[in-house]
Amino acid sequence: MKTIAKEGVVSTQPFVSTAPIKYILCSQGGEKQNTGKYAFRMNNYRQDVFFALFDGGLVTPTEVKRSNPIKVKFPNAPMHLRLSLTRNLGEMMLGWTAKEPTASFIEYGYNKNDLSSKGEAGYVETYGKEDLCGPPGNGSGWFEPGFSFYAIIPAIVGKENVAKECFYRVGSDASGWSDVHSFTQKSPEHLETPSEQVNILVTADVGATELDGSHYHWEEPNASSTYRWMHGAAHADLAVHIGDLAYATGYESKWENFMSQIEPLSSSLPYMVGLGNHERDFANTGSIGGNDSGGECGMATRHRFRMPTPDHDSDRFWYSFDISGLVHMVMIDTEVALGPGSDQYAFLESDLKAVNRTRTPWVVIMGHRPMYFGGNGGYHVYGGGVLHFAELEALFIQNNVDLCLWGHVHNLMTTCPVKNGTCVAKGQAPVHVVIGNGGQSLTPYLPSTDVPEWVEYKMSNFGWNELVVSDYGKKLAVNMYNDEDDSLYHSVELSKRGE
Repeated sequence: MKTIAKEGVVSTQPFVSTAPIKYILCSQGGEKQNTGKYAFRMNNYRQDVFFALFDGGLVTPTEVKRSNPIKVKFPNAPMHLRLSLTRNLGEMMLGWTAKEPTASFIEYGYNKNDLSSKGEAGYVETYGKEDLCGPPGNGSGWFEPGFSFYAIIPAIVGKENVAKECFYRVGSDASGWSDVHSFTQKSPEHLETPSEQVNILVTADVGATELDGSHYHWEEPNASSTYRWMHGAAHADLAVHIGDLAYATGYESKWENFMSQIEPLSSSLPYMVGLGNHERDFANTGSIGGNDSGGECGMATRHRFRMPTPDHDSDRFWYSFDISGLVHMVMIDTEVALGPGSDQYAFLESDLKAVNRTRTPWVVIMGHRPMYFGGNGGYHVYGGGVLHFAELEALFIQNNVDLCLWGHVHNLMTTCPVKNGTCVAKGQAPVHVVIGNGGQSLTPYLPSTDVPEWVEYKMSNFGWNELVVSDYGKKLAVNMYNDEDDSLYHSVELSKRGE
């Protein structure tokens, strides 16, 4: 390995031809000269790894010594299990990762000791360095992603209004099998019947934490707390991550840590994601931002997460779904065109118009870059570099959208029902909630800045959030929790027109 020049705006030290998964400074191994020790926590990276000693600091590192390869005991083991909703009511998409394409089978059933139903992945795919659009992803940050597998667990047969625990494992006799996991599967009849309560975990801008205290690309020491508290939340129906997922930005090995940290959550309930600037943006590729994805251009995310989008192999990363007859949720992609005349705007017009508001009382929009936000000495209406937010807001109001959830800005903020920067009566415009405080470095609010009337609550601290629809759809609340002790920061409850 050799010293290289910085590869673009998202590059981080050490500047070496093969970026490390993680590293420490020699002083972290002890102050004794010429000797030291450190305990690293290792994931299964599906390949041999080695340790190297460098001289010359982080800017001009020179390799001095390399260890013998450290062998992975089970390199072919399936891992990174994740569930997601499909377009078909009651189905569940099951995804996983493995080194070789042979780990392609599923076994499942409704008794942990009887996994007699069999299936096979309908999609098996990987990507190469040549599929990425720039550095460091196709340069020093490259890391073999393995194969992703996707299989469908079909809906429960019959017209029963039931919810069952579905047990499953993935792999093959050749590759080995995963542990047995489970999730609650609801029949189509159950999903079409309004529930007393729905709990949806929501977050954005999280990243991943190296739990051993080592250094790594764009460190997020609070990310693991966010995932831990979300996993411990009772009675959750699904989780939503509204962009800026791993913060790998071309340092592809960071996806390994992210996928491992979300697995307790993503293997037990649907984990729905959207694209942020750090997954998608790269100059001259159709995105609105600069080179924030580090050359990934959405490829690394689409490989790992198969959402019910219009098609899988394009920039059309928008979709919608209903939950328990109570709430219609729409994920938009703020990183590509979304104004009048675009494919995404046409989708939104059609999708929102088709919602039966007598049956489905709540509509929630989710997107990465916020329409309203504050921090670092200012507050913004229609900001964040997104064109046509004014037209989008008019479309939302026309279709009685109740709530907009956003990320990108790393703090918490809630608004009044707001139209063009002016508060209106409850139910006459959406309430906006920024939830970008999941783990990446916080965006502060400055005390000297005047706060506009449309800001109802603001906080710059780490946490996680929960959307709760209760009383058979009569109430909707967003609860915001502290990452340190799970205490409640704030709760905002929405009202309908005339209530």
